Amino acid sequence: MIRCKMPIFSILEKKRDTVGAIMLSRYLAQGLVQQLDSNLQAYQDYERLTQSEPLIQRQHFTILVLVTLVVLFLSIWFGLYIAKGITNPIRLLAEGTQEVASGNLDYRIEMDSSDEIGVLVRSFNKMTEDLKHSRQELEQRRIYIETVLADIDSGVIATDPEGKILTVNQPALLLLSKKKEELINNYLNQALPGGLAKVIEDIEKELWERNRQTAMRQIFYQTAQQRAYLKISLSQMRNSANQLLGKVVLIDDLTDLVRAQRSMAWKEVARRMAHEIKNPLTPIQLSAQRLLRKYEAELGERADVLRECISMIINQV
Repeated sequence: MIRCKMPIFSILEKKRDTVGAIMLSRYLAQGLVQQLDSNLQAYQDYERLTQSEPLIQRQHFTILVLVTLVVLFLSIWFGLYIAKGITNPIRLLAEGTQEVASGNLDYRIEMDSSDEIGVLVRSFNKMTEDLKHSRQELEQRRIYIETVLADIDSGVIATDPEGKILTVNQPALLLLSKKKEELINNYLNQALPGGLAKVIEDIEKELWERNRQTAMRQIFYQTAQQRAYLKISLSQMRNSANQLLGKVVLIDDLTDLVRAQRSMAWKEVARRMAHEIKNPLTPIQLSAQRLLRKYEAELGERADVLRECISMIINQV
């Protein structure tokens, strides 16, 4: 039931007193009453929630902050984990590169991974192994070449295209009176004595002018310690594309050969002079023998002096 109450005022204009009231009552349907009760209950709940709104906001803000912090922490942790999985192999590769660059070809990176970083690490290890085998082969070739050069009597000096000395054998050191440390990794025109450097420079100029691969000079080389006749040959090493790979200088000591040739020449001169001297002495010997045969019987006992003189002439001739 719903009731409505309304006041009744006085009809006098100067007085507005309430002289009565009218009350109306009406019964409502059951369904409408339940709906009104439900609306009233919802309004009351709304009022309670409105009063507790600041508390609810604080609770929601706290939950949001906690969830944000948890998500941020998980994101940072996951990011650091991913970064560590990427940066650690790169750091190991950087350290391995420095080790290989310093000459340590036994360095290997231990990592069991099947991703792109793992492929890169395995490629690095294989490259290091190949470099080690290549260095061993080059070292064996170098030892072989040095052994062969050591058994050669000629002095051998090998340089790169710019003229920096790479290899020198023992005969060359003896001919130049130099130590190996004074030649290796030094430029040819600076390491050799001035006279030899000038000769090699002239030979190299001749090679360029005549477009040849090899040229040779013979010189008389004299220092405070030695005097020698040297044959110097300069050869250019080129590949199939005619690119200069290096230079080889051969130094032969011809001193003994020149001395032998001079000795043979003097022997020949002496032999010819002896022949020329001996030619007029032969008639003298024959004449003395004829005199002895002719006058030996006539002189009798005095022929002893003649025989002694003629014998002396024959012996001297």
